Amino acid sequence: MGAANLASYSYTGVDKSILANLIMKHFWNWLLVAAVPLHIAPNLLTLMGLFSIVSAYGLLISYSPEGVEGWAPGWVYFMIAVFIFIYQTLDNLDGKQARRTGSSSALGEVFDHGADSMCVPMIAIMMGISFQFGPKLTLYATVMLMIIFFMAHWEGYFIHALVLRPLANPTEAQLTSITFFLLTAFWGPSIWLTEFDLPLFGATELRYILYCGMVFGFISQFVDHASTVYQHCKSRPLPLTPVLLFLTPFIILVSLTLLWACLRPNLLTTYPKMFMLSTGLMGSYLSIRVIVQGVCREPFKLYYNVLTPLVLLNLHAFIARFGSPLIDEGLLLKAYFGLVLLMLGNLAVTLVSEFCYYLDIYAFKIKPQIPFVNQTPHAQPSTII
Repeated sequence: MGAANLASYSYTGVDKSILANLIMKHFWNWLLVAAVPLHIAPNLLTLMGLFSIVSAYGLLISYSPEGVEGWAPGWVYFMIAVFIFIYQTLDNLDGKQARRTGSSSALGEVFDHGADSMCVPMIAIMMGISFQFGPKLTLYATVMLMIIFFMAHWEGYFIHALVLRPLANPTEAQLTSITFFLLTAFWGPSIWLTEFDLPLFGATELRYILYCGMVFGFISQFVDHASTVYQHCKSRPLPLTPVLLFLTPFIILVSLTLLWACLRPNLLTTYPKMFMLSTGLMGSYLSIRVIVQGVCREPFKLYYNVLTPLVLLNLHAFIARFGSPLIDEGLLLKAYFGLVLLMLGNLAVTLVSEFCYYLDIYAFKIKPQIPFVNQTPHAQPSTII
């Protein structure tokens, strides 16, 4: 790890969100002063935000343990909206608390954005279940959100800044999803099955109209990030080949996941949530690696060994497609899911411990500043988280 770059690292980012700058920031600033004590560590707020999404996900899947078409009571969708709002609020308070207490650090950025990367697939799956997308469209929605998240940090790696767009922004996206969950809470999931007469398309269910909006947003964001990086390279000039090669691990993940779903579609219909969450958390693993590379100014890799199990699963799926499975595929998927959780957990613990060691900080506690009294050349003042 590029530990030498950690102490001198400073976060650079621009939030151009219209709703955040005009409305929400005033609420966040008020809440920070009114409800968050100075001794609360920013990373603790981030962790609480992650737990709120995990709670929402656990609540919803408890009412649809098998597939993705089950209907939950209205209060469940209402609570999901509440949990997402809590997550959004805490996700914005953590950075403000870090600046307020003078405890900003490289760990804070990695922890914050790493937690976001884990929340992305869970929110996508909850949307697919609640808005009646079905297994295939929910998988595609999960992959689209994963790609956009990864590309935002791919762009940030090269332009040395994380730029959030005016409308295509986490704040707008989260508030929009909250609105849709509230609609589902009050009118039930059946509202997304309502048909509208559209020119050229005829009778079209509302869920497909909503999904087309997501696809349009994905395409526009994809083009935006790609063109921004292209223009940046062109203005330097920088060669495009290494910039594009940076995407290799994520392309491998997406390609093998979609191939696996095509070879064994029964897995997606029998274990849809496990299949999609495995994919999403593996995408989180790769995104976290990109975030760390950006913070530490490390070179990227073309391949990560954590992708090898997915390669082997596709090989087994190919054999099963034209013969018979060598091992029960449901068991293989469960083992893969457990392995992904293990690898992601190991990565999180390793990164937190190493960052805390090199920066001489605590992860979930603000370390008191050591006064400059009788300091020797070997006893430098500690960095404050």
